[in-house]
Amino acid sequence: MFPSIWRGPLGVVALCMCLVSPPSRAADDFDGCLAQAVRLYESLEYEHALAQLEQCRSLARQSGEQVRVSLHEGIVLANLGRWERARNAFRDGLLKDPEATLPLMVSPKVKREVEAVRARVRRELGSARSREPRAEAPPDVAPAGDRPEQAVAPSLTPALEPPPPSLTPQVEARVSRRPVLPWVLLGTGVVAGGVGGYFGGMSRSQVAAARGASQQSEAAQRLDEARGSARVANVLWVGAGVAAVGALVSWWLHEGSAETPSTGEVP
Repeated sequence: MFPSIWRGPLGVVALCMCLVSPPSRAADDFDGCLAQAVRLYESLEYEHALAQLEQCRSLARQSGEQVRVSLHEGIVLANLGRWERARNAFRDGLLKDPEATLPLMVSPKVKREVEAVRARVRRELGSARSREPRAEAPPDVAPAGDRPEQAVAPSLTPALEPPPPSLTPQVEARVSRRPVLPWVLLGTGVVAGGVGGYFGGMSRSQVAAARGASQQSEAAQRLDEARGSARVANVLWVGAGVAAVGALVSWWLHEGSAETPSTGEVP
């Protein structure tokens, strides 16, 4: 038998308050515990803050609360210089929420360490997802490789046959080849004639020097030199003439066969 106070509407309200109050007190206890840990951290009492965070972890019921405890613990451990434990604490929190942000202001070095741990956690989670077995296709759906290939419908457009060679228009193209030999012979003749003229002028000057010589021996020497220059000049002039004739003949021969007709199809 319930006492008289539990009978009626007042009893129902009191019973509901009793049922609702325990979770509310648990949430308040966690937030108050974490606030106390933050006050100890700000007072530079890092060891007491760690002990307080251990108590907060026992009060954490939700995943988000566990993430907050791990991140706070990592920050305190980093300030104590215990980097290995700090990285493990950050990893525990980021594994539950890879996008979680730091709840307190920290130094740039701590931020870099947290981001490095976050990158490793993302890689671990990504590789774990890639190793998960993929769902198999339903038994009534055949894979794409096992489906029968559909026959390609024959084309109704008749293939166009190429036109016969007799109907293909042809044009004559004349290939002109530039003469080379006539120009070579002509250049050789010009050079030979110029050199022959030089030796001819030298021969005349040597004859003039022989006439003005005071001694007979000097005059004879000058005449011999003049005769040698004259022979060289004559040979060069003859060669120049032969080269000129050869250039003229080769030019005429080339003119007779310079343009050779060649046929080709018009595309």
